Amino acid sequence: MSRPHLLLGVALFVLIAARPIAKFLLLFPRDQWQVDVQVYREGGISVLQGRDIYAQMTQPPQLLPFTYPPIAAFLSVPLAFVPFPVAARGWTIAQLLANVAITRVAWFRLRERVGVWAPVLVGVVAAGFLWTQPVGDGIRFAQVNAFLVLACLLDLQRPRARWLAKVPPGVLVGPAMAIKLTPGVFVIHYLLNRRWREAGWAIGTATFVSVAAWLALPQASFAFWGGALSDPTRLGPNDGSANRAFRATLLRRGLEGTELTLAWAPWLLVMGAIVFWVAHRAHRQGDWIAEVGAVGPAGFLISPVSPGAPPALDHGHRPGDPRLVGPAGPAGLASRRRGRRGRRVVRLHDALLGGAVAPRREGSALGRRRPGRGQCRRQRGRPRAARPGRAPHRP
Repeated sequence: MSRPHLLLGVALFVLIAARPIAKFLLLFPRDQWQVDVQVYREGGISVLQGRDIYAQMTQPPQLLPFTYPPIAAFLSVPLAFVPFPVAARGWTIAQLLANVAITRVAWFRLRERVGVWAPVLVGVVAAGFLWTQPVGDGIRFAQVNAFLVLACLLDLQRPRARWLAKVPPGVLVGPAMAIKLTPGVFVIHYLLNRRWREAGWAIGTATFVSVAAWLALPQASFAFWGGALSDPTRLGPNDGSANRAFRATLLRRGLEGTELTLAWAPWLLVMGAIVFWVAHRAHRQGDWIAEVGAVGPAGFLISPVSPGAPPALDHGHRPGDPRLVGPAGPAGLASRRRGRRGRRVVRLHDALLGGAVAPRREGSALGRRRPGRGQCRRQRGRPRAARPGRAPHRP
């Protein structure tokens, strides 16, 4: 990495990201400005003042409650020591850094190809994603989701980063699940693939963090685990148009009680089977990017409440987060298509992304073509390649 390329990458990131950042930080209406970080800050203030975390609302006109586990309120205490505008702008800067880190990790194949131009690539791609609704809404509302995506992404990264080499897989998913329950879909993925060690570390760290929060905030813990967790109406009317979950669609159709359960249960089974099957194949083929990109949407597909645009790890992590599906999905889908048209789709995708997906010779996480009978016969008729140190095979 050369200094000129790094400076060019930073300059292009600032130039491309300037408009969406200015829109959300300077031009957005103040009554809808950075509302999520206001919720986090109120939770931190409640911890310091000893008031009921789950009875406190943000200022009008939003009147939003704190809906996260007690550990999230405990971690939000630093936000209470600074004025709200400072906390909001600092949160935005942290989100931008997290988005850059996500892009750098998820687009590692293309970074390796472009060499010294890697900082320019990361800067342009990370800034470009701020123009998309999924990532832009994270900045608009000051959400926590970018940090959870980064934690889950690093936890499944193979090979692991050098500074994470001594951290067992599953340890990062655990705290993410303790802060916001939806990353628990990765624990389901671990269990279905019999990855007992990763599942054990994830459950163990989540339990440790939650028990620590219980000891520090016993009343808030009783209030959350004993009532607030099982009350989906705290997020607003479940049948409102802002709720994009399939359960909300059924509610808007007028289904309730047993009818709602009978209609929703098949959806959970089918969607869960599809998502975790794709993730299983990705794991078996060593494509950890496709693995993360497949498990993430499960949080939206099986969640009872998903406000705003469709997310993949609850509200904010979209199904097909473009930072992850870009390098993982389209070429994998196209590689299943046979013939000239399918090859054209793959070439087009590789050209647009610069090869961010794995090369065709490495196979695809969503479908690897097997050789036909004729090809097998031709391969059986070929002489074997000579191994190092051995004479060529003679039929």
